[in-house]
Formats: sequence, structure tokens, C-alpha cells
Amino acid sequence: MDKYRLNRLSKLVQIQCMITAFLVDADGYLTAFVCHELSSQLNYQTRNYPKN
Repeated sequence: MDKYRLNRLSKLVQIQCMITAFLVDADGYLTAFVCHELSSQLNYQTRNYPKN
């Protein structure tokens, strides 16, 4: 493999690693956000004692 192709392949691998890290971070953020949003909507008082 010549130097140009090796350099290009190396850059593609670096980009793929950056994209993977971004997606993992985004997944963690979204999971935490959704869990927080859902937990803030749980109202056990309303569930156990519904208004008439």
C-alpha cells in the first residue's frame, strides 16, 4: 500500500472513531434526558388518588 492510501485510510479511521464517540455521547445524553423527563412526569399522588 502506498503512502497516500495509507494516509487516507488513517484519516478515515480517525473520522470513524470521532463519529462513533459522538454517537455514544449522544446516546448517553438522550438516555439520561428521557429518563429525567419521564421521572419528572410520574405523579404517584394523582395515580393513587385520581381527581373526581
